[in-house]
Amino acid sequence: MAIERPLQVLNLYDVLTDLIPGAAFLLFIAILFPVETLPIFEASGAMILITVIGSLILGHMIQWVRGWECLWKQPDVFQHTMRQIRLESDLSAPRRDNNPNNTENSLPMSTVRYQFLTLVDEIFELDNTVSDTERYQIVLSFLETRPPVRALRFQSLYSFYRSMVVTSWAILTIGVVAIGSFLLGWIPTRPLPVLISVVLLGLILAVVTRERRDRFEKTFVGYAIREFYSEQKINEN
Repeated sequence: MAIERPLQVLNLYDVLTDLIPGAAFLLFIAILFPVETLPIFEASGAMILITVIGSLILGHMIQWVRGWECLWKQPDVFQHTMRQIRLESDLSAPRRDNNPNNTENSLPMSTVRYQFLTLVDEIFELDNTVSDTERYQIVLSFLETRPPVRALRFQSLYSFYRSMVVTSWAILTIGVVAIGSFLLGWIPTRPLPVLISVVLLGLILAVVTRERRDRFEKTFVGYAIREFYSEQKINEN
C-alpha cells in the first residue's frame, strides 16, 4: 500500500513522540466536534495519508510546546544525580554492599554511579567547564552508536509520556472550549455529556501521563548510567 512507504521511514522514537500524540489530539478533536461534515472527508481515499501527515505535524508542534521551560518540567534527574554523586564524598573509594545476597565482588549502585562520572570525564576528556546537561548529551550520543540498548528504549517511552502530558492538557483545554461553544452556540459540537466525558478523560490522562513521565525519566537515566559503565568495563577486559 502507498501508506506503508511513508511509515517505513519512521522509527520507534518518531512513532511514540510524534505520531501517536498527534493522532491522539486529532482523535479527540473528532470526538468533540462533528468533523465528518467537513468537505475534506468526502475524499476518503486520501484521509489516511492526511491523518498521518497531520499527526506528525501536530506531534512536532507538541514537542516544540513541551520545550517551553516556563510551562513544562525539563529533564533534571540526571543533573540531580550528578550533584548527589559529588556530595557523596565518602564514595571516592569503592566500598562493598552490605546486602548479603550480593557476591563478594559486587559493587553497590552508588559506587557504579561514582565510577560512571569518573569514566565519562576521563574518556571524553571533560573538565569542570562542561555542564552536566552536556555530559548527559555526550553519553546519550555515545549510547546511540552502540547496538540497541534498554536505556534508549526507556528514553523513547519517557519522551512519549512527556509529549502526552502536553497533549492531555491541550485536549483538556479544547474540551473546556467545546463546552463553552455548546452553551453559547458558537459552533456545532457533540452533545454535552460527550464533552464533559472528554474533559474528565483529559484530566485523568494529564495526571497519569505526568506520573509515568517522571517514573520513566528516572528509569532511563539509571539505565544510561549502568549501560555506559558496563560498556567501558567490558572494553577494559
